[in-house]
Amino acid sequence: MGIKLKEGLCNKCNDGISKPIIGKREKALCTTHYQESLRLKSGPIAKKSKAIAPISKSRAEALKRYRRLRDKHFEEYPVCQFPGCTSRKITLHHARGRLGAFLTDKRYFRSLCQEHHRYVELHPDEAQKLNLSQKRLDKHI
Repeated sequence: MGIKLKEGLCNKCNDGISKPIIGKREKALCTTHYQESLRLKSGPIAKKSKAIAPISKSRAEALKRYRRLRDKHFEEYPVCQFPGCTSRKITLHHARGRLGAFLTDKRYFRSLCQEHHRYVELHPDEAQKLNLSQKRLDKHI
């Protein structure tokens, strides 16, 4: 059963304008003041919770470390590591993926140009034969 609204004057508005009201004459309130009275009865309004950070503090620290290791790897391997390629426009390929500790494990870093990086991602069996990629579910070597 819903609340019945009547036309009348709100006891709190004092503007003399007829609006939809709730309650009897002595307690007549417009919908705005009625909702306000319900909030006051229910106690203090709960604080808004903090927004969840896009990444955790530990992941942010790992990413900082990763960037330093990546730059050092690029100094050591400035040319694409795909057999026969001499491109210096390289990206970093993670042979075991980027999850968890693999993000910063230098043993699995490979410098690849964009073309060969895409090739390795699309042809995982051939990439494993060339030691440019490893199965992510295999036991840690």
